Amino acid sequence: MSPTNIKTPSDCIERRGEHRNRRHSCCPPEPGSKETGLTGRSFFEPEHGSVSAPKGLRRVSPWFQPGASLSRFATLLLLLVVLAACGTGGAEESQTYEEHEATRVAQMPIVQATTTARFFSGTPEIVPTPTPIAVLADLALATSVNGDGSPQNEVRNAGGGTIYVSAKVHNVTKGTVFTAVWGKPDGTEITRTEQTADSSRGDRWFSFSWDGVGGQPPGDYAVFIYADSMLIGSLAFQVG
Repeated sequence: MSPTNIKTPSDCIERRGEHRNRRHSCCPPEPGSKETGLTGRSFFEPEHGSVSAPKGLRRVSPWFQPGASLSRFATLLLLLVVLAACGTGGAEESQTYEEHEATRVAQMPIVQATTTARFFSGTPEIVPTPTPIAVLADLALATSVNGDGSPQNEVRNAGGGTIYVSAKVHNVTKGTVFTAVWGKPDGTEITRTEQTADSSRGDRWFSFSWDGVGGQPPGDYAVFIYADSMLIGSLAFQVG
């Protein structure tokens, strides 16, 4: 800059008097003037590292500064897309649940009707009551019996004359045939006697006799008790 272009303070004072609304670029503003503000700084002087805008100009928001506007706009757009997707997903799930519930409620009468028809249609089948199984409670050898068939004179072995076997049976069913098979322990049959139950009872004595035991040679013998065709018990004894 040449010496002729340097302005002195007196020149600035004169120019302020002539042009109060304008100042030369080399002249500092007067303290307390409209061009300085309360701090005495020019609007073009930095304060705390920032630049204040002069009067008549609006401060630009950081969201719309040229260097950052594109990235921030993209971030805002992405946030709106995510929020819209969340709202759409919730609505779709709610609609799917409502449709599922409506279908289930609509199908309930059909399922109930099908189940009722499956289990209760037609004439019910009558299931027969199972027949109780006869069980041998007691078995004794005797030379005589009481009127109810129970043993009167129990013995361990047979001698001459007639021998009796008395069987006490649980779960007696009317019509069941009880049989006493006399013979050898190996199952060889010599003779048999039968009785048919004339009534159903919880417990009952049945007595069976063998008249020819006295004519048998001495040895081991046995008697086998059957309810119909089922063996329910046996007793071994000796003759002689």
